[in-house]
Formats: sequence, structure tokens, C-alpha cells
Amino acid sequence: MRVAVSTAQERHGEHAADVGGAPAPQPTRGYPTVWRLGGLAALVGVAAALNVWRLTEWLWIDEGISVGISSHQLTRIPGLLRVDGNPPLYYLLLHGWIRLFGASEVSVHSLSLLFGLALVPLAFWAGRSLFGERAGWFAAVIAAFDPFIGSYMTETRMYTLVMLLGLLATAFFLHAFVFERRRFVIPFALALAALLYTHTWALYFAGAAGLAWIVLVVTAARADRQGLLKRGAGAFALAGALYVPWLPTLLYQAAHTAAPWSSRPKIREALTVVDAITGDTHERVLVALVLTAGVALFEVARRGTTAYRRAVLAAPLLAGATLGAGWLAAQITPAWSVRYVAIVLPPLVLTAAFGLARAARLGFVALGLIVLIWIQPLARIDGALKPLRADVKSTEKGLAARVAPYLVPSDVVVVTQLEEGPVLHYYLHVPVHLATPAGPVSDPGVADWRDATDRLTAATPAVDLLPLVAGLHIGQHVVVVCPRQASTAHELPWFRLMDTHCRDWNATLASDSRFQPAPIAGLDAVQPGMSRYVTLYNKVSM
Repeated sequence: MRVAVSTAQERHGEHAADVGGAPAPQPTRGYPTVWRLGGLAALVGVAAALNVWRLTEWLWIDEGISVGISSHQLTRIPGLLRVDGNPPLYYLLLHGWIRLFGASEVSVHSLSLLFGLALVPLAFWAGRSLFGERAGWFAAVIAAFDPFIGSYMTETRMYTLVMLLGLLATAFFLHAFVFERRRFVIPFALALAALLYTHTWALYFAGAAGLAWIVLVVTAARADRQGLLKRGAGAFALAGALYVPWLPTLLYQAAHTAAPWSSRPKIREALTVVDAITGDTHERVLVALVLTAGVALFEVARRGTTAYRRAVLAAPLLAGATLGAGWLAAQITPAWSVRYVAIVLPPLVLTAAFGLARAARLGFVALGLIVLIWIQPLARIDGALKPLRADVKSTEKGLAARVAPYLVPSDVVVVTQLEEGPVLHYYLHVPVHLATPAGPVSDPGVADWRDATDRLTAATPAVDLLPLVAGLHIGQHVVVVCPRQASTAHELPWFRLMDTHCRDWNATLASDSRFQPAPIAGLDAVQPGMSRYVTLYNKVSM
């Protein structure tokens, strides 16, 4: 199959020579900047319209952790993250955002929306500056419509910031080491350092960038190798030097925090996350991209200019090596989630945009079909695609609303799922004592992941929590919140522990004559959708 390359691209100078013989895209003649700005504004508006209605969604567990940590004093945040397992940049930015706009659901979601919307013009700049005007527009359209990006635009986590910084780092890398534009070397180092301070998977991206750089050095013309080697070494050294202050915390996190809720991913899961990034689990988008962009890029690899052939090598390598490193690392220490692969999206977007642009008219057709799949207009018209409720991601707000009227200050709320504490603290506007099976929680805004499995395995009601409830007065309460799940021998130890502690704590309180179970009005009506099992105990005697 042969895909035609647009002659209009040649006519508008997309293969003109830059310094070092690299292609230098030029602005399209007779194409006013005002139209370009208008088009980008329209795409940003569409992206906002597709996602802004979800700003009122309830916070889920991880979002509660984000708000809890970021609500502390700025200088305390890096230290608190020793027990969390993440780098500090997003939390510091969210802290400033909360100081300016408050900690309401709409407010804390809006910061991620801002990062997500910024992806649209940034994708246009990256695609256009690297591969030409048409690639810029294709990249911008993908950034505006891709449901994977949209799903994180209203989530109070760092993933749209990861995509934003990842897009900058990818574009700067390609400019600096593929097209050999030296002014981008330091920006690449700074973007990489910022990415490292945003998510731990950036270490895999850095490794992939290092691998791609080595490949580019090895395959470069002999006269260019020394300069490319020096510039790359300088860039990675600068990024590493900027990251050195965080290394002690990283090493502590690596030794003491983990993701006990995660299992080792199978090979198939490395492919299904690509489906997630392309926004279509039925793989129609992936097939469309392979048959159009993929075929066009194969032609570029065969016949394109040297710089474009090196770009076709480097950009997919950035994505593939990052994903592969994350998958391999998860075989050693499980830490695998679809949201983590947000860092893989930027090089894939630029690769797809370049390929679609090179596919000429067929690229326009493919992109149009992809957008139709993403927005599913027919499903919306016939009602098959229902609007999501505000509680689609979370149940804790509904739980807190039912339980709070029964609580008085200094009651005890026990969460058998350790990481659920901060989001319940966010929604429970009653000064209660929060506890986990491992004992009382000193800071309810933080989930302490340090050696969590070992601590919960050793925990018993008699040693860790009965002393806490023994001091309650008559008329006070203990609330036990458990995940509603029936764990089996095949479940991960983390989930079996939750189920075990739920049974143990309820059995302990039910058999204690000082406490009496009490019904919670309306809870039965909402619990099936809440995926939680909640029991309230009154203290009736000393």
C-alpha cells in the first residue's frame, strides 16, 4: 500500500533546509495568524465543552490524597511526600491554586483542566515546528478530542501536567537531537527535570530519551557525532543535577513505599494501555492510525530526508522504551496503572500527527473517522451514551452525607482501606478521630504508605484500635468503613487484608457489650452504588 505525500507541503516549504540540513517548516503563505489563533481558540473551546461539565464530579481516593497533601504548608509538602511515593511539583502547584481559589471540587479539578486545555496550542506548536503546519493542526485536534486526555482534565492528579511537560520534553528532544537545533538543548534539560519532579515514571522516560539519544549518536554522520554526543551529555547532566536534591527522598520512597494494590502486568496489558491512550478499547482508532499514519511513516523511513527518517526512529522509541521500561520495572516491584502511561502519550501524539499529515487526503479522512469514534455522536443522539453522574468516580461524598448527621466531635472513624482516609476527611465536616487497622492517623490529609502491607498484616483490633475507642464517652460512636468486596485466595494480599480487618473489627465491636450497632437512615438505598460497607456503633456503657 502506498500513501501519497502532499505536494502542498513541498510547495509551502516544509522540506526547506535549516541549519545542519534539517527540514525547517515555514509558515504557510497567505495564511493569516488571526485565522491560526481563531482555529486554536475554537479547538480549545471544544475541548473545554467536552470536559468542563465534569468539574463537579466527586473526589475519589487519590484526589483526596492530592488535596490533603497540598493543603499543608508549602515547606512541609516535600517532607510529607516521603510517605506518599510521588515527587512534589504538582502538589506545590496545587497548593498555590488552593490558596488562590479554594479547595472546592470545581476549584481543585480546574487546575488539571487548565493543563489539559494548554495541551491543544502546545501540541499545535510542537507538531508545526517539527513537521509542518498540517501536522500541527492534526496534533492539536488529537489533543482536543482524545478521550484519554479528557478523562484526566477534571481529575485532581498530576496526569495532565505530566502530558504537558512530556510534550515539551519530547518536542525539545526532537528539535535538539534529531533536527540539531542547539537552542533547544537547555529547554529539553529543564523540561525533563520538571517532568522528573512530577511523576516517578519520568525516570523511564529519561531512560528512553537516553536510549534514543545514543541511537541517534550511533546512526549520525561521523562529522556530527561528537557535537551530538557533547550536547546530549550536557543536557542529561543538567537535568540530573537539578534532580539530585530529590534523590534521597526517592531512595527512601523506593525502600518503604509501594503500590500493594497493583499486580504484575501481563504482556497483553502493555498493549491494552495503548488502546486506552488512543481512546478506543475496540482498537478501531489504533487500526486506523496503523493503516494511514503507520504506512505513511514507513514511506518516510524509506525515502524521507535524513532528519525525518531519524524523527520516525526517535519519537516511537521514546514512547516504546518508556512503556517497556515501566512494564519491566512492574515485574520486579508491581506499580502499574493505565494512568501512569500518560507519559507515553506525547511522543505518540506527535508520531501520529506526523504520519497523518504525510498521508495527505487519506490522513484527513482517517482523522475525521477517529474524531467521530471519540465523540460517538450517534450514541449520544439515540441515548445509548448516557451522561455520567457526579458520583461516577467516587462514593465517599455520598457516604459522608449519610453518616455525618450521626457523628459528634471526637467520634472514631475506622477505614480498613488505608488510602481512603484523606477523601473521607475532606467530606466529613465533623472533627473526628480517623484511624486505620494499624492505629490512629495523626495527619488525616495524608495516606502513609510506608511498609503498609507489613503494618496492616501485623495489626490487631486489641492492640491497635481498642485503646482508641475505650476512651469514648457514652453516646459517642465508632464508624467502620470497608470496601464492599468478597476477597478470595486469588486476590492480592492488600485486598485480602482489607476484608480480614473489616470482619475482625466488626466482630470485635459487635461482641463488645459497650457498643451497639445502629442503623443509618438512607444508607441502604445508596450503598449498592457506593461499593462500601458501613457500620455505625453507639457506645452505650462504660
